[in-house]
Amino acid sequence: MQRLLLLLVVAVLVLSGCSGGGAPNDDGGSLADVKVSGDLGNEPKVTGIENIDTERIVTRTIVEGDGAKVSNGQTVNLRYALYNGADGASLTSTYDSSETVPLELRKAKDKLLSGSLVGHNVGTRMLIAAPATEFYSEQGAAQAGIDTDATLVLVAEIASKFAAPKPTGTIDDVSVSGDPPAEPRVTVKNLVVDRTRSKVLDPGEGGKVHKGDKIKVRYIGVNGDTGKKFDSSYDRDKLATFVLDPTQMISGFVKGLTGQRIGSRVLLTIPYSDGYGAAGNPQANIKGGDTLVFVVDLVKKA
Repeated sequence: MQRLLLLLVVAVLVLSGCSGGGAPNDDGGSLADVKVSGDLGNEPKVTGIENIDTERIVTRTIVEGDGAKVSNGQTVNLRYALYNGADGASLTSTYDSSETVPLELRKAKDKLLSGSLVGHNVGTRMLIAAPATEFYSEQGAAQAGIDTDATLVLVAEIASKFAAPKPTGTIDDVSVSGDPPAEPRVTVKNLVVDRTRSKVLDPGEGGKVHKGDKIKVRYIGVNGDTGKKFDSSYDRDKLATFVLDPTQMISGFVKGLTGQRIGSRVLLTIPYSDGYGAAGNPQANIKGGDTLVFVVDLVKKA
C-alpha cells in the first residue's frame, strides 16, 4: 500500500527526466531522411532510421495537427513508438494497445518531451531523436538492455488533451458498514468528487495527528468508479506505517487525515488531482481521473 500511496511522478517509457542535451530545435538534422507514413492513431510505418547519431535533442514535425494548441502545465494523451537509431529496431510502442499515455507537460523538468511538444497542436506527429540518456536513467537503460551511448528515435503523436472528469457526487454517496477493527464493507459506484473530503465514522479519543507524523493504521482502498477494492492492510493482518508527508504519500491522504484523532475510523474521498492524477495507477487498475475512496483506522502514532 505504501507503494500505491507514493506521490506519482508521471513518466513515459521510464523516462529519466534528464535536463541535459540542449534545447530542442526543428532543423531536422539527421532526421531529414526518415520517412514516416500511415494514418494518425495507427502504428506508423517508419524507414530511414539506421545510423542516426546525435548528442543533443533534435526534432522534426511530420504533421502539424489542427487541434487546440497545447501549453506548458497541461496534460496531454500521447501515442508513441520508440526505435534504436543505430539499426532502426523497434523498442517499444503504445500502438500495441488502444491505450494512450498521459503526460503532464513540464518544460522546466522535461526538455525531451515537454520541451519538444509544448506549442504544437493536438493531432501533431513528431520525430524526436536524442541520446539514450535523455530517455532513460542508467538503471532503466540497463533493465531495458539499451546501450547508454545509443541514439534513440521517437515518433510521438499528441492524441488529445486530458479531459478532467465531471463530478458526479460527494462523500455522502459512499456507504460504509462494519465496526473496527474488522475490515469495513465499502459500497460506491461511478463516483467522481471535486475535492478531498473526510468524514469521521467512529470518533477516537486520542491526540490529533499532524502533517509529518508517523502513524500506524489499518485501511482499505476502493476505486470510486468501479467500486472495487484495490488494496487493504486487513488482507495482510498487520498494521501499516505511513508518514503524513505529501512528498511520500498522495496529497489527498495527507489532507484527509491531518487533524484527525487517534482511535478514529475515517472515510476519505480523494479526486484524481490529489491522487494518481491523469496517469492513474495501472498496477492497481486505477485509470487517470479516477476518484479514490479510503477507510482508515488510526491506531496509534509510531
